[in-house]
Amino acid sequence: MFPLDCSNVNTTITSISKLYQIKVDQIRMFLQDFDLDKHYEENYLLDSPDRELLRAFQQYMGSLPQSIDRVYWFHLTRTLLEEDFSEGILPLTDSLDKLWDIVFRVFSGTHHLPRLERMKNEGFSNYLYNLKARQSFHAGPYAMLVRESAFLSQEIGNHNYLRMPEILEDICNGYRESFNEEIFQILSNALVPKIVKFWSHSIDDDKYLAPALFYLYAKLYGRSMSIYANKCFDGRNRPILPKQIEFIEHIS
Repeated sequence: MFPLDCSNVNTTITSISKLYQIKVDQIRMFLQDFDLDKHYEENYLLDSPDRELLRAFQQYMGSLPQSIDRVYWFHLTRTLLEEDFSEGILPLTDSLDKLWDIVFRVFSGTHHLPRLERMKNEGFSNYLYNLKARQSFHAGPYAMLVRESAFLSQEIGNHNYLRMPEILEDICNGYRESFNEEIFQILSNALVPKIVKFWSHSIDDDKYLAPALFYLYAKLYGRSMSIYANKCFDGRNRPILPKQIEFIEHIS
């Protein structure tokens, strides 16, 4: 079995070592000696840095990898403490009512609740909410290839899903726009950040190996964790089944 697991630097470099059937020290030596800036200066290149790094790496090693059997992903969210994902990770088309129920539960007994119930039942004018709620194209579920990207959203340029899932933030923004009152912090305080690790089968190995290798290059040799050091998973409106979930990590 040849999985790709980017839980941390050690799991990533071990995965690549097994996939290419080479020693970890060979990978470290290549990454230490390779100068990506010089590589671009000396060659007329149009490809992205992660793809160029992978191409140079494979040329240096003189081999192609084994086929990846499984890719491990990290679904980032903020939800109720007791949420155990017993139904798997659902796309938005199947989970939107459940998310509203979480909001209603948090604001039960407050003056916010009847307003929120009207928002759900009658609709509201927040563009991003309506875009995601009405089009299955945006249903996900989504996840990250590199676990560390969960904590570097600003550096990489991703939404901070541990701070708040996008759709819940859209509801909070819609509430503020409708009633000129903030509820974001109340909702945030009632929820806890979690990372759900799950696996999927590989479809296109190069799409995963390039960012995984760039992640190693960035972490081991002082490069910034840019967008090239990660890859996003899109479930395309299909659920992640309970059997695919490895574990749920509560982030303190």
